[in-house]
Amino acid sequence: MLTHQTQNTVFGETYNVYRYRERSFYPHFHKSYELAYLTGGSARFTVSERDYPLTSGDFVMVLPFEPHSFSVSGDGELTVTVFSAGLVPTFSRMTQGMRGETAVFRCGEATRAFFEAGITATAEAPITEVPRGAALLEVGARLSAVCADYLRAVPLHPCEQSTELLARIPEYIDCHFREDISVGSAAKALGYSESRLSAVIRDHLHIPFKALVNQARFEYASRLLADGSASITEIALESGFQSVRTFNRVFRALSGGLSPRQCFSPPQAAPEPASPPQGE
Repeated sequence: MLTHQTQNTVFGETYNVYRYRERSFYPHFHKSYELAYLTGGSARFTVSERDYPLTSGDFVMVLPFEPHSFSVSGDGELTVTVFSAGLVPTFSRMTQGMRGETAVFRCGEATRAFFEAGITATAEAPITEVPRGAALLEVGARLSAVCADYLRAVPLHPCEQSTELLARIPEYIDCHFREDISVGSAAKALGYSESRLSAVIRDHLHIPFKALVNQARFEYASRLLADGSASITEIALESGFQSVRTFNRVFRALSGGLSPRQCFSPPQAAPEPASPPQGE
C-alpha cells in the first residue's frame, strides 16, 4: 500500500541522510525532494510506476509527491538524502510544476566527488537533523551541484493537471486532518468535482482518501503519545478521530498490532527526596 510519509512533509527545513544495504523500502511519497546515489553494487528504484535498475554511480532524483520505492540487495549500497525545498531554493523554483523525463541520471566526475566527500552518514548512524551555520551552506552547495547536473541531464516538462492536483491533496490533508474532512470537502476546497478528485486518487495513489487522512492522524497521534502529556481520549480527539474506538482500530492497523496504550509514555513522577539521616 502506498503511504504518505508525513515526517517528510513538514513546514520548515528537512534534511535526512541514510545508507542502505540489503533493504527494501515500501512505496511512499512526501513533500520533500529525495536524492538517491548508488555507491556500489546494484539496486532497483521505482518512481511514479517506472522501474529503474541502477548500477554503481547512478543518481535518482525524486521530485515532491512522486510515489517511489526501492530495493537494495547483494553488495549494493544506496545513500538516500531527503531534503526540503529551502535547501535548494533556485532548483525548487525551476522544478515547480514540472516532471523530469527520467528519474535516473549521472553526475560529472567533479560533482560526484564533491558530493561523495560530504557523505558522513553510515548505515548505523544516519543524519536526521538539519545542520547549522557553515555546515548548512556546505550541504546546500553539495545538493545544488547535483541538482545542476540533473537539470543539465534531464529534460523537464510541465506536469499534467492530475499530477499538479496530486501534490495538492496531501497538502490539504496536512492542514486539515484534525477536522472532519472527506473527499467532498477536499474537492470543494481545491476547486474540483468530487468525481475528478476521487479518480485522481484512485488512478495515481491507489489508496482511499480516508486512508491518507488516517495516516496523517496516526503520525500526529504517535507524537502526542510519545510526549505523554495528554490522555488517550484527549489524543484521539485532538488527532481528528471521532471516537476512541476508531482511534484504537486505526492505530492497531497502522502500528502492526500495537495499541495506543502500549505506545503511551506518561510523564514520570519525580522521585521523593531522600530523608536526611537521623542523628543518633
